[in-house]
Amino acid sequence: MGMLICGLLFRAANIKNSLGCGISLCASARCARASKANQMGRAYGVIASLTMIFTGIAMVITAPLFALLFN
Repeated sequence: MGMLICGLLFRAANIKNSLGCGISLCASARCARASKANQMGRAYGVIASLTMIFTGIAMVITAPLFALLFN
């Protein structure tokens, strides 16, 4: 649902920054949102892809720490 209305939300909130849009589209590390960001423009896609990479790295680093804390 979010992918269908993201363009409308960005226009309604007057968000035109490719960095902000790219990060917000892919902060949850989903490839479909990175693809949508890429359709919106090259800069959006690059930022979304980088966000997906850094989110994955952070997850790999923090997941074992949380497992130790709550185990």
